[in-house]
Amino acid sequence: MSARSGSTVMSVRSTVLSVWSTVRFRPRSSLRGAAPGIALALLLSGCVVPARTDAGYRTDASMALESATSATRTAQLALQQWLQGRMPRTYANIVVTDSESSLGPIQASFGGVDPPNRKVDSLRAEVGGELSDAADALAQGRIALRRSDRAGAMKAVAALGKVSSTLEKTGAGVQ
Repeated sequence: MSARSGSTVMSVRSTVLSVWSTVRFRPRSSLRGAAPGIALALLLSGCVVPARTDAGYRTDASMALESATSATRTAQLALQQWLQGRMPRTYANIVVTDSESSLGPIQASFGGVDPPNRKVDSLRAEVGGELSDAADALAQGRIALRRSDRAGAMKAVAALGKVSSTLEKTGAGVQ
């Protein structure tokens, strides 16, 4: 997400939170006047924004790839620690589940930025595909862990390692 679109989203979110904190302790009758403001803030927070330049779009892609790499490496480490008996399954489950959950907003954020021109359409497809691969590997790890499936967890560790390396390689080539 570009700095400009990121600040716009953060501004809208802070407005929503501000309106919500003001409104939630008021009697029901005084909420009627706040409803249009809340509706407008929610509407604006879901907008898709175009990137203005190739460089801005590449920065958004790079940030998405970096965040996804962090999520996949964290889950990979948790699974490895569980397999080696160094981390309880319940804690590893929390780490892997949180890593998987963090990927959804990354995908939504990057997917919500339109490429500025056709030259970077291929970048959008590549990054989107890699984020999907990361989500699949994270789900594979979560499922194996919840089943206490050691063989499945080992496969997930390998898949997470492969997807992490791909994310890092693509991220390095984006800028």
